[in-house]
Order: sequence, then C-alpha cells, then structure tokens
Amino acid sequence: MRTVTKEEAENAKNNLLNWAKEGKISKGGQLGEWVYRKINPNNDLSNVEELIITSKTPNAQQKNWKTPNEFPNCPASINENGLLEYVQGLVKGSVFSKNKYGESIVDSAEINSATNELFVLTNGSGIKPYALAKVYIEGNNFIHESMGSFFDLNGAQKQFNLALGREWDGDDSIDDFS
Repeated sequence: MRTVTKEEAENAKNNLLNWAKEGKISKGGQLGEWVYRKINPNNDLSNVEELIITSKTPNAQQKNWKTPNEFPNCPASINENGLLEYVQGLVKGSVFSKNKYGESIVDSAEINSATNELFVLTNGSGIKPYALAKVYIEGNNFIHESMGSFFDLNGAQKQFNLALGREWDGDDSIDDFS
C-alpha cells in the first residue's frame, strides 16, 4: 500500500468491489498499481481508441494487430457466405497469415454461428507461438482482430473454445496466470 489521493482511493474501492462481483481472479491474481486507476466495470470500450490498419490483402483490415499481414485464404470478394467460404480454405496446416516476421499456421478454424464470427487458432514462432484471431465482416472488409497470443497450446485451445461458446473442461495452463 501507499499514500493515495482521494480519487485513487475511490478508484481502488470501486475496482475491488467490481473484482469481487466478478467472482474470478484476474490475470496475475494480485493487486498492483492497476487498482488505483479508473477501470470501466462494464467493459465499455467506446472511449478507447482501437488500432485498425489496412492489411496487405484486398478487402481486409486488422484490428489490434500492429504488423500489416497478408491473409492468403481470405476471399477476394465479400458476400453473405463470405465467412463460410473463408473457413473452408483454412484447413489445418495451411497459412492463415504472413508478414515480415513469419507465418501463422492454422491449427483450428470454426465459425461461432451464434455471433457469426470466425475464430482461427494458429501456431507460429516466437515466445508466445500460439495466437487466436476473430474474423468478421464489416462493410466491405473482412476484419481480422487479434484476440491474444499464448505460451502453450492448451491455453490457446481454452480461449478458442470459450470464444465458440463452449465449456472448457481441460487443464489450466501458464496462460491462465500470465
């Protein structure tokens, strides 16, 4: 603990109450400087600027994904069956995305029919080699949104299943604590 301003004390109180209401331990599982900052309990991100860039593939944009990518299996045109056409090309072992740093290889790809979003679990290189992306159609673009990267496949599969609206009964992974 440290000496705090009146505003920081109020933020800490609200954040701890919201944390208790959620009933789950946050990533890291410990208190830190975050507790003194104002956090929106409803996850309303309307005032947060999101990073959206144009990808190297026509009709594609990237959200919360800094490096421009090429998406080799992304359909050239958008229609009402665009996501279905997209997922059919994303077979295990195919290239989902590539950039100047390397390629991300498809491990799993499925559409959440309830949300009409395509989720793609990939394997690549680096410290966190597994990644999850969400793809959806907005206007005349396929939006490829980064949903995070993971240290091990188990952690990535957990988030993939949860994104598809499924229960997870597998083991915990290091990603649950990072």
